[in-house]
Amino acid sequence: MKRAVAIMFHKLLAVKNEYEVARLHMNPAFRAALAAQFEGAAGDDYTVKFNLAPPALSHASAPKKKVFGQWMWSVLGGLSKFRALRGSVLDPFGRTLERRMKRQLASDYEITMTRARLWPREARECRDGEARRARARRAIGHRRHDGS
Repeated sequence: MKRAVAIMFHKLLAVKNEYEVARLHMNPAFRAALAAQFEGAAGDDYTVKFNLAPPALSHASAPKKKVFGQWMWSVLGGLSKFRALRGSVLDPFGRTLERRMKRQLASDYEITMTRARLWPREARECRDGEARRARARRAIGHRRHDGS
């Protein structure tokens, strides 16, 4: 039962967000596999089109994919470099309704499983340790900005 709880929690947390999509597309192995499927050079002999549903251009209730051209390679390259922003206050995608709902769902699941005593003790200790480290980092950051 605890294994099923852990697997479900992993599925809630393992979200393929914009940074992950960018990282996967910029992976040299992916680019090589793509080039191996076609003859010639991308952009000259064939074009790559991206079907994406960016949160800024979609409604959370019904995201619709839009087609983007080859210029997205450079956007994805830039986005893949900003992966460290994921989950921070500087993450522009973290404020979308969909992302807030996913975080709330994961939090609700964790609370429910803890109350049902199905949450593994090791997972609670790990999460508690992560929370303590995050609070300490925020406190240090606040002190730096306050000048104290």
